[in-house]
Amino acid sequence: MQVGGIVGNLVLTPLVELFALPLALAGLVLPGGDRLIWLATWLVDAVDTAAGWLAHVTPVGHVAIASPVAMAVLVALALWLAARARRSWGDVAAWAAMCAVWALARTPPPAGALRVTFLDVGQGDAALVELPDGATWLVDAGGDAAAMDPLAAAAPGRAIAATLAVHDHARIDLAILSHPHPDHYLGFAALGAQGVEVGELWSAEPPAAGIPRPGLASFGEIAAGLVARGTRLGQPGLGRARTEAGVTLTTWAPRYAAEPGGPVALAPDPVRTVNDNSLVVAITYRGRTVLFAGDIEAEGEEALAAAGLPRVDVVKVPHHGSPTSSTAALVEATRPALAVISCGAGNRFGFPSAAVVERWRATGAEVLRTDTHGAISVTIDEDGTLEVDTQAP
Repeated sequence: MQVGGIVGNLVLTPLVELFALPLALAGLVLPGGDRLIWLATWLVDAVDTAAGWLAHVTPVGHVAIASPVAMAVLVALALWLAARARRSWGDVAAWAAMCAVWALARTPPPAGALRVTFLDVGQGDAALVELPDGATWLVDAGGDAAAMDPLAAAAPGRAIAATLAVHDHARIDLAILSHPHPDHYLGFAALGAQGVEVGELWSAEPPAAGIPRPGLASFGEIAAGLVARGTRLGQPGLGRARTEAGVTLTTWAPRYAAEPGGPVALAPDPVRTVNDNSLVVAITYRGRTVLFAGDIEAEGEEALAAAGLPRVDVVKVPHHGSPTSSTAALVEATRPALAVISCGAGNRFGFPSAAVVERWRATGAEVLRTDTHGAISVTIDEDGTLEVDTQAP
């Protein structure tokens, strides 16, 4: 959940409804009401400024912050306190106990399980992967490409840091960038500021130096900052790239042959778009596979299907559900049980496309979206059982 949202609803909204609105209405009907209208306008401006500050200093997205047992304890304490007719030092102790339970609540995955959490980072991608041995991987870091300043643009990184803390992790062992678009990399800028160490960062090619928009950092600049804090940069090869704790990480794209019929390597194709050169990876554990498709579109999907991409259990739907992606070739090749769409509520692109949603559902897949379901967690137990949980907004 959003701390800023709680403060905004409990403090800022009542200021407008209980004070600013009545003052403005009174100013319209009372003699000499100009001063009342001025005061109402000043109050609204102050609330707007405070809301903007909260947006900067609190994470975006929705994060599950307690286990079901901890939440039950919190609810029971809250109901008990609310029902008391008289207040005492016992109430203070109860509130302190509630805060302690809240602070100590952690949601580690079951022993021997792999957990993948598709975070709600607005119009972007970010997924936290927790391995059975406690290692943590991150696929993309989100980013607000429409933000007016760097702090707001990197806000999804704070949501990632908050999720790591809730899940009792202090670092990211391996980060993977699917492609250098702002809604996938800007969040990395906030991780260092939040004290999150990133061991390795993989991309399909060395970071570029171009700036996506005036006022926002390029991936090259952000990568340089991570390197200064000790992060190692790398480009994986095609195929099995890493095996750890029974988890296999396989790279599928981008695929490029320098000469027709020549050897294929994991490298960007110079005639394809940045989206179609996304670094596509699959994570397999106990016979279950989760595919991260970046923002590939029709051309990249066709190449991926032609390469023999097998059926998988979970697909991170490419390009936020854009109609330029999720072609029949990819959908038929993967035929997942779950299709996860990472997109922002009310985004200006109109994602996800209704046709794309229906295409995945037509193959029997359940479709979940971060804009309507919040963070989506997929847990694969030691026996291969797959469970799905959502944190609805």
